[in-house]
Amino acid sequence: MFNIPIIDDGNFWILIFDKRRERARIDLNKLLGIDRSTKTINGFPDPIMNSTFIWGNKIFANLFHNRTFMHWHFVYDYEQNKMVHPPVKIKLSDLFNCSILNFPHDNFFDPSMNKVHIFYRQG
Repeated sequence: MFNIPIIDDGNFWILIFDKRRERARIDLNKLLGIDRSTKTINGFPDPIMNSTFIWGNKIFANLFHNRTFMHWHFVYDYEQNKMVHPPVKIKLSDLFNCSILNFPHDNFFDPSMNKVHIFYRQG
């Protein structure tokens, strides 16, 4: 199984596929009820989001809505086509001096601790 997080003209997507076919196409804007105002940053190839497989058919996803400085993360079951828990949203500008250059750069799932570590680019 593979997953690719992408942003297409402000629309966040996660594509999940195996060697033969696409298994899921998740529209995060629709799922979270957010607009398409987030734009990519010139000179950065990153999609301003990340995702990683965790247990079973579940995927952890996070994104940065850079117009509102809002960080979102959640767990999604791509076989049942639904979020496992309500999404978490954190307004980063309330916590520290934030800019549009802040975004999730990488994720790491630690099964021994049952945690996902999120690494943010700071700028």
